[in-house]
Amino acid sequence: MLYSQIEQPSSSVVLHHPFAELCSIEHLAATQMLYELSPYFKHAFFAANLTILQATRDYPRIHILDFDLG
Repeated sequence: MLYSQIEQPSSSVVLHHPFAELCSIEHLAATQMLYELSPYFKHAFFAANLTILQATRDYPRIHILDFDLG
C-alpha cells in the first residue's frame, strides 16, 4: 500500500501542523480586528462572496461548505 511506502517520522519528532495556528484564539482575534479596520479586507470578503453568487446563478440548488478558516 502507499501508506507503507511513506517514511514514518521518528517518535522524537513532534509534528506541528500549520492549520493549528489558524484555529488559535490569537489568530481569530487578529482576523476580526483586521476585518473591522481594513476596508481592503472587507472588500476581499465581499468580492469572494459576490464571485460565488455569480458562479452559481444558474443553479437552483448549491451546497456551500464553510470550514471557518478565518
